[in-house]
Amino acid sequence: PSKYIKIEFQGGEPLLNKEVVFETVQYAKDKNKDLGKDLEFVICTNLIEIDTKIIDFLKENQEVQISTSLDGPKYLNDSARVFPNGSGTYAGFIQKLNMLRSQIASDRISALTTITSYNVEKMKEIIDEYINLKFDSVFLRPLNPFGYAEKKWQELAYPVEKFIKYYTEALDYLIEINKKGTFIREEFATIFLYK
Repeated sequence: PSKYIKIEFQGGEPLLNKEVVFETVQYAKDKNKDLGKDLEFVICTNLIEIDTKIIDFLKENQEVQISTSLDGPKYLNDSARVFPNGSGTYAGFIQKLNMLRSQIASDRISALTTITSYNVEKMKEIIDEYINLKFDSVFLRPLNPFGYAEKKWQELAYPVEKFIKYYTEALDYLIEINKKGTFIREEFATIFLYK
């Protein structure tokens, strides 16, 4: 019954089955012609499968947003996000991000980071990377015990007090950056403030 409907395509990697994404978006838009809901879509993707067919789809469907993951500068991202052969994904991520941004509006592309034991002390570096890549927000979300993280929990987890310490420092850092004229929003704090 809600007036606002958001459909998120999550994974694994939803663009490995892009035809289902395309058909679902079209089906929802067709149904919505009679219903008049505020309808939006989010594709949660690592960007690696972005190609001209997907870009054409995004151009035709302005209500589709892209959400991706970036865990910081190259050395941090490549330690957490790797291809099956063990090589890091950062270079491919940057190539596809630039390809996307050259074709669709940057405000339709957002990124978030997963804070693990490897980068919990590096939140300021993560923020700097998001600024360098011209994102207007960063989502410093704590680790949750789901999927891959559940399997590697002993290796990836940290005490909540450690997260709060570095998160608090990161918020102070963000406030100073904003005061100096570079706008960047932290999404975790934004959620708390809205609530």
